[in-house]
Amino acid sequence: MVNISEIAKAAKVSPATVTRVVNNNGYVSKEKRKAILSAIEEYGYIPNQIAGNLRRKKTNFIGYILSELSDNLFFTRFGNAFDQAAQEAGYQVITMITHLKPEREKQLVASLVGMMVEAIVFLGSPFSTENIEWVLSRGVPVIMIERPVESDGIDAVLIDNYRAVHTALDHIIKKGHRNIAFIGREPFGEVEKERLRGFTEGMGKRGYNIPEHYLCTMPDYMIEYGKQGVCRAFDNGEPPTAILATSDLLACGVLQELYKRNIRVPEDVSLVGFDNTLSSLCSPPITSVELQPDVIGAAAVDMIIERCQKDRTSAKKVIYGTSIIDRGSVKAI
Repeated sequence: MVNISEIAKAAKVSPATVTRVVNNNGYVSKEKRKAILSAIEEYGYIPNQIAGNLRRKKTNFIGYILSELSDNLFFTRFGNAFDQAAQEAGYQVITMITHLKPEREKQLVASLVGMMVEAIVFLGSPFSTENIEWVLSRGVPVIMIERPVESDGIDAVLIDNYRAVHTALDHIIKKGHRNIAFIGREPFGEVEKERLRGFTEGMGKRGYNIPEHYLCTMPDYMIEYGKQGVCRAFDNGEPPTAILATSDLLACGVLQELYKRNIRVPEDVSLVGFDNTLSSLCSPPITSVELQPDVIGAAAVDMIIERCQKDRTSAKKVIYGTSIIDRGSVKAI
């Protein structure tokens, strides 16, 4: 690789003069600047960014750790929004995936800290609290997205999942429905617990009973489990008039199974999805709960900036609300 000394020799100037041009810092005459830029272009010189980062003790890199490559497009929508917000703020995002392997998670965390990232953002299934606390001990801020971790000093950008389900129920019940089935992931984490609690308490506060076969909790957010949820809700007693699926992936599975049974949406049964990722592509399009990944991504970057600029040293938690995107998949009865 070409270095500064070689560029200086080619341009017939000192290495210090080349450095001023490369860093755009300090006065250099037009003639010398032109000669230096010409030599840089001719030799294909690329500044050693790592060395510069070490001198400045600042990298403008942000680590972004995903637990897995998921079919859930909420991860994609958030990742795109977060990367865009980071770029606009002058940061570059380094994305890594643990593939749900604890040892790999430990290695990736150590690698990002070794790269002197400004912060690490975590999104996905529960991560190791030990790894997260180790990151904090190295002076690197941590931001958890969607899923909080019980540890001091951690920033979090969360979704009000409890209220999100109430919002969906309000929409369904205003259309006259009382027999509503819930198809969601088993309550293995805080997100799923809040969604299930939102449904059971929301129905209870309105005085509506929930037959056991209407509560369909599944191992994961997958199309196949949406199909299985329909089988449970429809084959074990009085069928529901409406279904709330807590991800668009599950809603897609619901649609497929209903189609197989010649049950139409919304003519025969109403359907609401969750996360507004695939719902507009379905046939028919599905009403869904919008989780605002653009807002969440920008909020995460704002938290990083606050930390980097020393505007804040204490932990911060922000909880965002949701809205309903109505595509007419809930029929008035």
